[in-house]
Amino acid sequence: MGRLRQEACGRPRKTESDFLSEIFWPLFSEEREAIFFILSRNLQLICFHEVIKFWSVMNVTRLLRISLGLFCVSLIVAGCSSVKVPQWSGSGFLKKEFLEYKRVAVLPFKGDTEGKASDAFAQSFHERFDQMTLVVRKQLLGSFWERDLYSDRLNKATERKIAEDFGVQALVIGDVYYPSVLRWLLQVQIVDVETNEVLGRSLVEIDFMGALGVKQACKIAVQNLVPN
Repeated sequence: MGRLRQEACGRPRKTESDFLSEIFWPLFSEEREAIFFILSRNLQLICFHEVIKFWSVMNVTRLLRISLGLFCVSLIVAGCSSVKVPQWSGSGFLKKEFLEYKRVAVLPFKGDTEGKASDAFAQSFHERFDQMTLVVRKQLLGSFWERDLYSDRLNKATERKIAEDFGVQALVIGDVYYPSVLRWLLQVQIVDVETNEVLGRSLVEIDFMGALGVKQACKIAVQNLVPN
């Protein structure tokens, strides 16, 4: 017993850095993929009990490493979200004849499952072009399936039906993308219902997370619609 105690006392004591290295450094590829999968679900962290349920095949040590990794990433995301001035880039144009339009419909944006981007864009658009009457996502969903209004499913028959039911002259069609974990991209275009002519287009890429980032990106997207 004394010998064992002596050998234990003779071992070098692990520092906090050594402990952290053992936790974070030896991540297996499956663990890294697990963290990426969890973060890619609309950039929101899945609650801890779901992580345990989904990765129940892993042992406790590997689950601990994944959980600690997610915790560290969440701190980074929280820090980025607190930045008051987001980094962004974008461009856009708007044809002058669009200023003569009276009624416009803002369709649900593809990739915006909760409708936050579509609604935020409609609000910013109305503040900028207050002379126009807007038909928004909530009104359209009373007559159409949301997926049928996405950019990749919208067809000419649906466009004509929207024009007939709501009396609109143009449609705002949008797409939301996530190029990376911390970046968010919005692309919108304004299309004439009769001629299918593109009257305007705006693209914004922003590294600002959360609801405030969505509103800021939509505001910038509207600002990019400069008549030429």
